[in-house]
Amino acid sequence: MSRLLRQLAATASTVLAVLVTVFLLVRVLPGDPVEVMLGERASGADRAALVAQLGLDRPLPVQLGDYLRGLARLDLGQSLRYHEPVTTLIGARLPATLQLAGAALALAVALALPLGIVMAVRAGRLAGRLAGTLTLLGLALPGFWFGPLLILLFAVQLGWLPVAGREQLASLVLPALTLALGLAATLARQLAANLTETLAAEHVRTARAKGLPPGQVLWRHGVRNALLPVATVFGLQVGALLGGAVITETVFAWPGLGALTVEAIGARDYPLVQGCVLLIAGMYVLVNGLTELAYGWIDPRVRRP
Repeated sequence: MSRLLRQLAATASTVLAVLVTVFLLVRVLPGDPVEVMLGERASGADRAALVAQLGLDRPLPVQLGDYLRGLARLDLGQSLRYHEPVTTLIGARLPATLQLAGAALALAVALALPLGIVMAVRAGRLAGRLAGTLTLLGLALPGFWFGPLLILLFAVQLGWLPVAGREQLASLVLPALTLALGLAATLARQLAANLTETLAAEHVRTARAKGLPPGQVLWRHGVRNALLPVATVFGLQVGALLGGAVITETVFAWPGLGALTVEAIGARDYPLVQGCVLLIAGMYVLVNGLTELAYGWIDPRVRRP
């Protein structure tokens, strides 16, 4: 119980630190939300009235205190641009991001497992070298370049898939593939390195000497033991995947949380930026906590009472 309480305290302090940092950073960025809302030709009186209405004339510590008190009531404030509650706007966009992230994660795992196994089992052969080259390309190609390349090939030239939007299920293919590529390459190379070391261990040689089928040796004694470090990398990379979703959603006009964050930053919509970042940070911390719990399932030796 004490360990769980320490973990919860660490999680809360991390999210609070992220929230305070973002609160301060969005206010030192160039640009004025009042000017964005009223335009450059607005009179000084109108600007002053709107500043007072939004509470932007109060000291930063007072604004931060008001925001934290509202957050304790699960009130993220009202968007300066859309004039709607932040929770409503995030709730409308969150399903699209979860759908994209889920598809990307499933695709990344589906690609990483065979590639990592081939790199370890067929090391030095043509199949192993080809898998290694593919993962290296996955690490080297940035999403903001790979995404438009996929659009040009599959949407413009071949006409197989939609260019952008979320009107149909086929629209999910290109952004999910763009988002999954880097994660799949990272997981595959980590799995290959761990699996190569595991297959050379003494207990694996003993299993082979007992006459166990090669497939059983590979999956039961090799892959499962090699998954623990991969699970750690997986949990850490989910945060990078959520960050990459900002770029991917912008490239493919995917109406998710990442695109909403970019819109909020462009409009200097302080409450909306803070709400989006708070949710992304919370999801990142939650996934890392679940990853730690998964250790016990992957390797019973790390289970704690």
